[in-house]
Amino acid sequence: MKDLRKELTIEEEQKPYAKYFHQSIAAPNSQLMKILKQGQMNPANTLMLENINDLLNDGYGEVETGYCVLPNGSGYVAELSF
Repeated sequence: MKDLRKELTIEEEQKPYAKYFHQSIAAPNSQLMKILKQGQMNPANTLMLENINDLLNDGYGEVETGYCVLPNGSGYVAELSF
């Protein structure tokens, strides 16, 4: 994986979160990458905000991990977390 990190300035090094810039970059989840490489999901399978209570239903939605552009032009991302 290409190292995209830049050197921090003196001021940036003094920030409390500077330590995070020096950590190794984690490899992406291979299962998630496989799903993302399949391309966009069907917008008809998204959980729209007006149906948010569907999250309380038993089971899983038709697509739990994916992304797409909705008909109104906004982006949609879903990711099943365990």
